[in-house]
Amino acid sequence: MADVCDSRVKLYSINKSKPATAKRLQQLEDHGASIHPITRPLPFDLQTDEEYLEEMKRQGGRDPEE
Repeated sequence: MADVCDSRVKLYSINKSKPATAKRLQQLEDHGASIHPITRPLPFDLQTDEEYLEEMKRQGGRDPEE
C-alpha cells in the first residue's frame, strides 16, 4: 500500500520585518482576515485594477518572451 501524503503546508515563522510581509499582514488585519490556513484564497483583492495594470505595464506584460 502506498503512503498517504499529507498536503498541508506547515508554517513555522513569519519574518514581519520584511516590508512586503508587513504590508500583507497589515492588509489581512485591516480586512479582519486570518493567515490561517495559508492555502485558502484571500477574501479580498490584493491590488486595485489600476495597480495591476500599472504593474503589468511596468513589467511588459505577463507573457514570456519567445
